[in-house]
Amino acid sequence: MLSKTCLVAGVGPGVGVSVAKAFAAKGYAIAMMARSADALEEYKRGIESLGQKALCLPTDLMDFASVTRSYAQLEASFGTADLIVYNAGRWIEKPPTQWSSAEFMSELSLCVGAAHHLVTLSYEGMKKRGSGTYLFTGGGLSLFPQYGKDVVPLTAGKSALRGYALSLDAYLAGNAVRASTITIAGQVAKNTAFDPDLIAAAFVAASEQNAEQWKSEIVFDGK
Repeated sequence: MLSKTCLVAGVGPGVGVSVAKAFAAKGYAIAMMARSADALEEYKRGIESLGQKALCLPTDLMDFASVTRSYAQLEASFGTADLIVYNAGRWIEKPPTQWSSAEFMSELSLCVGAAHHLVTLSYEGMKKRGSGTYLFTGGGLSLFPQYGKDVVPLTAGKSALRGYALSLDAYLAGNAVRASTITIAGQVAKNTAFDPDLIAAAFVAASEQNAEQWKSEIVFDGK
């Protein structure tokens, strides 16, 4: 029996790699998108130590052509992804009036534009197969945007991502393909209630939801 495939787009040393390892432990082959080829190779060794296949896809998620090329490579290697986890976003503190319009739109594209692009690349394959899941890493700033005054593009991006995930799943309801956002309402840090491994377990639980009781948003509040 062929392994299912999980793509983690925006994998990094925190939530991203913990999510990748958590799904590898569940028997998924793992594909990973990030800009740093060296970091991806390090993460790949961790996945392979769990006995699973791993595919490194150096990708600029702010460049849709780069995303398209990487997803084509994934399909050539593993076929249509069974599960896509979108985990991109950057915390950059700067007064909102000092962001140029082009910079601001680039951050929005990173938060939600590339997520949508991956949906457009993968949905028909998932639909044809009759199964598929999209999970999005949401942020507490989408619930409490007034606290995001120092990171306005990220606040706007995570708010847009939350709206995208909820409306996408409303469209998909009754379909074999579903979507959910895991909204992390706290600061991610090891050995706390917001440890990346605990958050990763919430992603796994979200992917295993019963279709009749599916939740399009799960707020991870550390409890």
